[in-house]
Amino acid sequence: MITGMLDSGIAQIKKQLAEAKALRAEAEALRKEYAEDTVLGKRRTTIAEAAPTVEFSMDAMIEKEPVTVILSAKGWIKAAKAAKQRFGIDIAALTIGPSGCDAVNINAGWYRASEIEEDGCILVRPDHHVAWRMKSASAKAGSELTTVLARLLAVA
Repeated sequence: MITGMLDSGIAQIKKQLAEAKALRAEAEALRKEYAEDTVLGKRRTTIAEAAPTVEFSMDAMIEKEPVTVILSAKGWIKAAKAAKQRFGIDIAALTIGPSGCDAVNINAGWYRASEIEEDGCILVRPDHHVAWRMKSASAKAGSELTTVLARLLAVA
């Protein structure tokens, strides 16, 4: 009985050794197939130590260019100045209209192209995308500009 158990154990060990040899041979074949000097090996992804993490302020990601407010009426200029003081940001106010403005609007082409009226306003983000436009001014123009800027800046 003991001899039978030993023979069975020896047979099992021999089987496991044969499987281990087969796995070693298979691993060696894969190493050769995916070696760095082979076509497949040159394409393989190597696993390396991750670079150390760097902590930084999100303010570093924000462009420091001014927000541009393109406007055509004096009420918007006052609103832009008030918003500049309230939020502490640089706001470039540019007036477009008849002579005496920063840019002269010939034949009202600017108004048609920008889809605002003579007393409208456009808010341009630092990345030069239009963030907001108001077709024409209302009595609450200043507070509307402040509200929009608060939303864009995520300020309560």
